[in-house]
Amino acid sequence: MRIAFLLLLTLDMAVYAYAGSYRPFAVEGKTWKCTMSNAIGRKCKLTYTMKGDTIINETPCKKLYCKYEYDSGNVIDEYTCGVYEQNKKVYFIYSRDKANKAHLLFDFGLELGDTIINDGYGKYKITVLRVDTVMNSYNQFFRRMLIRTGAIDDDGFYLDKPPYVETFWVEGVGSDRRPTDSYFWWNDSTPGLSMDACYEDGECIMTYSEMNSEGTNGVNPVTAFQFQPPSIYDLQGHRLKEQPRKGVYIRDGRKVVVK
Repeated sequence: MRIAFLLLLTLDMAVYAYAGSYRPFAVEGKTWKCTMSNAIGRKCKLTYTMKGDTIINETPCKKLYCKYEYDSGNVIDEYTCGVYEQNKKVYFIYSRDKANKAHLLFDFGLELGDTIINDGYGKYKITVLRVDTVMNSYNQFFRRMLIRTGAIDDDGFYLDKPPYVETFWVEGVGSDRRPTDSYFWWNDSTPGLSMDACYEDGECIMTYSEMNSEGTNGVNPVTAFQFQPPSIYDLQGHRLKEQPRKGVYIRDGRKVVVK
């Protein structure tokens, strides 16, 4: 009993030690190993690495490189984007964007139930459904969010069917797809992506299976936000299963006209 108590006490101390510390995303030498595959089984290994510094729009940034290793034997190594952090928000500036526009990549300061509209490459709605912590093989705790994301139109309506997907964000690691994919919509024609492992200082700090494991009851107990789909009715009062592309209807008590 005493040994079990001491183990629990040690675990609690480790969790609460994490409570006041933010795990930065843009760290020199941090590496992500990812896999991309398509519908016919072709695969490509991707290695993203934070390497070096640059200044874009007078903002100091880390440089993120990606090495593509195709199963055909072709290898491409290129500079992908500049990355910087402000107030737990991670921004990226795409290397091929001549305007050097900064886009929000992650917001690790979001809380349960928060919803934001992100104008990146397209407009996306992001809602935090759950907040908890996950533990890696070194018994280190990382704050994790389950988010729901989907492309929306100017009126805030989802564009795609199904209208959204769910994915994990882990503080200091990013998403369970790859470090440059946080909220973008993908469908059956989009290549499959998975973040196999993330490394810092040469040590693996998170794997895909750890990121998708059961959360712990640590600093942030496992909590869930119950997503409520919008109530949509036609003018005769009949409830609709999905929002019409055109016409007049009632959405959450508000009259909507789509031409």
